[in-house]
Amino acid sequence: MTTTTTYTVTHKDGEVIARGLSAYDAMTEVMGYDSYRWEVRAEETEGDETRFALYTSSQSAASYGGYKMVPTVIAVWAKNEAEAMPIIADEVIRQCGGWRKSPDVYTDAEYDAIIAQAEEDE
Repeated sequence: MTTTTTYTVTHKDGEVIARGLSAYDAMTEVMGYDSYRWEVRAEETEGDETRFALYTSSQSAASYGGYKMVPTVIAVWAKNEAEAMPIIADEVIRQCGGWRKSPDVYTDAEYDAIIAQAEEDE
C-alpha cells in the first residue's frame, strides 16, 4: 500500500493558507503567493531528455511597472514536463523555507506534530 504525502502551507507568521495539498498544489501556493507568476520552460534538449526550468516573475503581478520572468535555480532534466513537474514541486517544497517572502510548507504530519507540541507546551 502506498501512502500519499499531503502538505500544509502557512504564512511566515504561522497562519494556515491551506492543508491537505498535493506537492504540486503546495508548489502552486508558494510560487503564486502575493500574485507572483511562475512557469516551467523547456530550455534545451539533449538526446531524449529536456531541461525544464522554473521561472518566476521579478515582481508581483499586483505591482506597478510590470514584471519580467526570471529563472530560478530549480531545473531538471526529464523526458517530458509530466515527468519533470513532481521533481520541481519537491524542490520548491524543499527550498522555500529559506525564501524571504515565501510561505512555509510542511507535510501535514509535520504540521500536526508542531501543533501538538505547541498545545503541550501551553
